[in-house]
Amino acid sequence: MATSDPVGAPKSLLVIRFSSAGDLVLTSKALSAIREAYPETRISVLTKPVYEEIAARLPGVDHVVVWRRAWALTAGLRFAREGYDAVLDLHGSTRSRLLTFFIRL
Repeated sequence: MATSDPVGAPKSLLVIRFSSAGDLVLTSKALSAIREAYPETRISVLTKPVYEEIAARLPGVDHVVVWRRAWALTAGLRFAREGYDAVLDLHGSTRSRLLTFFIRL
C-alpha cells in the first residue's frame, strides 16, 4: 500500500454513480483501487438519496453527495466549492455528463 500520494494526485475526487444499488456496489473495486493509489485524496460519491447509505459504506468513501435537484446541486458544488480536483463519471448518462461539465466550470 502506498504511504503518500504521488505528485499531482487529486486532493479531492467526485465519483458519480446514480443507478441501481447493485451497480453502486460494483464500484467497490474501483474505489478501493483509487484509495490505494491515492490514500490522501478525499473521495466523495454522488448518488441518489435512496442509495446514500450504501454509498457511505463503500470502501474508501469519505463523503456522500446526494443528488436532489440538478441545478441546485451543480450550483452547490460550484459555489460552495467542495473543491473537486477530479470527477470520475461511472454512470455515463447524459445527466451525469452535464453535471461533470458544470462542476468543472
